[in-house]
Amino acid sequence: MLLVRTLVIILLVTLICNAVVNENSNDAPVVVNIDVKGEITPITVRFVHEGFSYARSIGARLIVLRLDTPGGQVEAVKELMVDIESMEIPVAALVVPIGAVAWSGGAYVLMASHIAAMAPGTTIGSCQPIQVTPWGIRYVNSSKVLNAMSELLANHARLHSRNETVARLFVEENLNIGPSEALRMHVIEFIAEDVRDLLQQLEEWCLVKCEAGTGDFKWRLVKSETLTKDKGLRRICFRGIARARIVKITPGLQQGLLQLISNPLIADLLLLIGLFTLVTGLKTPGVGMELAGTLMILLAIMGFGIIGIEEGGLFLVILGFILAIAELKTHVGILLVLGLICMTLGGLLILPLRSWWIPLTELRRILLTLTIASCSIGVLFGLLVYKATQAQRRQRKTGPEALIGKKGITLCDLKPIGEIRVGGEIWRATAISGTIKKGRHVEVVRRDGLTLIVRECDEGKGLSEEKKP
Repeated sequence: MLLVRTLVIILLVTLICNAVVNENSNDAPVVVNIDVKGEITPITVRFVHEGFSYARSIGARLIVLRLDTPGGQVEAVKELMVDIESMEIPVAALVVPIGAVAWSGGAYVLMASHIAAMAPGTTIGSCQPIQVTPWGIRYVNSSKVLNAMSELLANHARLHSRNETVARLFVEENLNIGPSEALRMHVIEFIAEDVRDLLQQLEEWCLVKCEAGTGDFKWRLVKSETLTKDKGLRRICFRGIARARIVKITPGLQQGLLQLISNPLIADLLLLIGLFTLVTGLKTPGVGMELAGTLMILLAIMGFGIIGIEEGGLFLVILGFILAIAELKTHVGILLVLGLICMTLGGLLILPLRSWWIPLTELRRILLTLTIASCSIGVLFGLLVYKATQAQRRQRKTGPEALIGKKGITLCDLKPIGEIRVGGEIWRATAISGTIKKGRHVEVVRRDGLTLIVRECDEGKGLSEEKKP
């Protein structure tokens, strides 16, 4: 009986504690934190989608996107903007930490968010489109393109009661501003050091959906005490959000790997290093380098399957690989050099940079990094192939073929069979034609089992160390 009573008491205490915990957890609001770092790709969008779905499932009151991005693919950025605008849970974009940027595509995401904030020392802007041509990289000044992009950004600014003029200047004049200017110009609503600071400042505010005339609407942040009962089509108040439990969504292993290889710089380097490693592995004994090269090429193909490729660059890469393979058969030397050059140029041209919203300075940094890395890798692997070729030639000189081309002296008349001395060893030999007298200098033409096939050579070309018996 005592045991039964004890078990009942433990069960009751457990139920009471669970009830208290559940009650407290239900009362505490939840904020979902999603980091958007690096280039925005379809993998980034998929990761954010998963975060949005999780936020819906737990009834989160707010989603915070922590931005630190130079931009990204045009279609991925547009898809992310549409997802943010259509979310029933408000989305706040916070450019953080100190030194972070929301350039180009990142600025579009910031403008599409219901709440925009920046940390001290951060930057937004640089939205002017760029064009990659055979003559170099330059800004696009076509009025058709500029008007379309500036109007897209201004529309999102208007939808969230932000400065449309500054939004257009981001595109038309490549404007960059910091948090103080952005707050003063009504581009953002808050300056916050981190997510918790942003939540503290949101305490006294409500997000209101208001009519904007002719069936249109816009979002506005309004102080709670100024709200009236009939104001706005929809209102979302943030009272009590300062004590919210912040749930950070982190990418899994698969998500992290896909995000890594979909980075254009990483994908291109994987392709170049993989090709060079594969060529070097085919030239050297063993299978380690071939396997490593093949794995890197497969990862690069997965990455380019996400970000896309340029056909011209792909053609150069394939041509360079074919030339490098041909070098393994012909040993001409120049084919390997041409192959390395083609693969390097193809690696630079294979990236579909025209479909990316990133600043010109960032694009030049990517291309400069790729140029230096690919040239260095090409030279390194070229030297490895050259050394491997030399090693193979030295190895052949120590094998059965090492006697070919050696000089020796006949120990008897070769009519046509007899004996010769080569390198201090006595060998059975056969004259390739005619008879060779005793004491003559001969050269080994080929080897037939344990018999050397020789021909007579001039005495001046014989081995000086060979002496007549």
